[in-house]
Amino acid sequence: MMQSARDIVCAQMRAAEAVLQQLDSKLETISFDPAIPASVEAAIKQTLTVIEMLLSDFKGNPVLEPMVAQLKVQYLETIEHKVSMSQAAGLEARRLPVLANTLDWACGLFRSIR
Repeated sequence: MMQSARDIVCAQMRAAEAVLQQLDSKLETISFDPAIPASVEAAIKQTLTVIEMLLSDFKGNPVLEPMVAQLKVQYLETIEHKVSMSQAAGLEARRLPVLANTLDWACGLFRSIR
């Protein structure tokens, strides 16, 4: 019996659920110091690498591929928020504006891809 488009999408979503749980687990292990630009940059690179690695099978999938760009934005915004909170607390405020601009640029880039 041939599967309907709905059945195929449902199967893809079930498979994606396991991958997304693995993604969350991996990304939770990435730590950084929001007051140290090199640490933040390393966290950004690690985050993007993990997302690309775990979600590479979603490329070309009309349902799941847009989610990859959204997840990148979401996780980069989380990093950006932590940097902003660090700045608001007055931690190394003089060293972070360039990094905040870089994060803003990266988030904007991924938002435009959506």
